[in-house]
Amino acid sequence: MPRFCLIGSYTGRNAGDAAILENVVRDIAEACPGAVCEVLTINPAFMRRTYPGLPLAPVATLPWNLSVKTLGLPLLLSVIRCDAVLVTSAILFDIKFWNPLYNYLTSLLLALPLAKLLGKKVFFHSVGVGPVYTAKGRAIVRYLLNLADGVTLREEASV
Repeated sequence: MPRFCLIGSYTGRNAGDAAILENVVRDIAEACPGAVCEVLTINPAFMRRTYPGLPLAPVATLPWNLSVKTLGLPLLLSVIRCDAVLVTSAILFDIKFWNPLYNYLTSLLLALPLAKLLGKKVFFHSVGVGPVYTAKGRAIVRYLLNLADGVTLREEASV
């Protein structure tokens, strides 16, 4: 059965991200019966409570799981276990770049090259890009997007 690692901002605090997650998981379940979607989250209870019946396996990204938000061991193990990595949400920005509690780029800089090294597919789906204020941020976002096997954006401003 195929496994997908879903990376995004899935805390339960953003209705738009929650709607995207639900639709992505439903689409995967329809296209790949038996598939499992591993969803990185700081709130596994929210995932279990909000999405009963969906093939969703919350992956806790808390300090006692050796993680600082998505930066840590749970992310890397999920990438290793899964067949493909799917990045969603508005997480491609360079504000507070070195703060893994706020910014996702450092996590993606570890996870996505690992996925490609292991021969896994990487997709960005309904992802928001920006704001990106620095040359370093633009270079990193460009690098990450170039690793992808496919990209769809969530709004025209992300182009």
